[in-house]
Amino acid sequence: MIPDLTASLNAAAATWWDWFSAVAWQASLFIAAVALLDRLLGRHIWPQVRYAVWLLAFVKLLLPPNLASPLSVAGAVGVGSGGPVADIGTLLSIATVPVATVTESAPVASIAALGAVSPSITWYAVALLAWLAGMASLSVWIAATIVSIRQTIRRGLPAPDWMERALRSAARTAGVRSAPRLCVTDAVTGACVYGLFRPTVLVPPTVQESDAEHVFLHEFSHIRRGDLVVHAASVLVL
Repeated sequence: MIPDLTASLNAAAATWWDWFSAVAWQASLFIAAVALLDRLLGRHIWPQVRYAVWLLAFVKLLLPPNLASPLSVAGAVGVGSGGPVADIGTLLSIATVPVATVTESAPVASIAALGAVSPSITWYAVALLAWLAGMASLSVWIAATIVSIRQTIRRGLPAPDWMERALRSAARTAGVRSAPRLCVTDAVTGACVYGLFRPTVLVPPTVQESDAEHVFLHEFSHIRRGDLVVHAASVLVL
């Protein structure tokens, strides 16, 4: 029973490693190139362009690693779906089984010794288990963060009338059909927006009346631009 589970784990890990290693090095190179471009041109291009360029890195994570263009660097060096990554995974998935010597004097014992050999867990199977543990820990942390933010919203302070008026005025100016919920809380040091389906704007009680509408307009720009959707999708990808 245990040898069968070990062999299945090793086979699944070999398949996972073929995918993970290809995604990891491709995404790392792409993100490094985007970061370098952003560093060199960040002060000379519009923030919207920088945002769109970084979205390309997110799109890269959604694409299969064997999707390549004939003009790509990977295609030029011969790395593809049938390239070195797949060959390494194939080689790693081959278990080395010591061959027992069958002699005429003790054939039965030698065959029994051969059958007693059980596969051991490979290093990429250990890597798969560590990756799964990391994903589980990240999921627990995200869930705990969501619960904490919702509790903060429920414990929010009453918003003054002038702040509510500024929120509605900013919503009309920004073209938002319905003003999001407003939460005044000491838990944040600056304004932010939370919630994919029912957005809530969280602001500290130190916001001044003269600045309130501008603060809300900035947060509404995140809603209209779809930043909340992109953020939720990026969390799912991770």
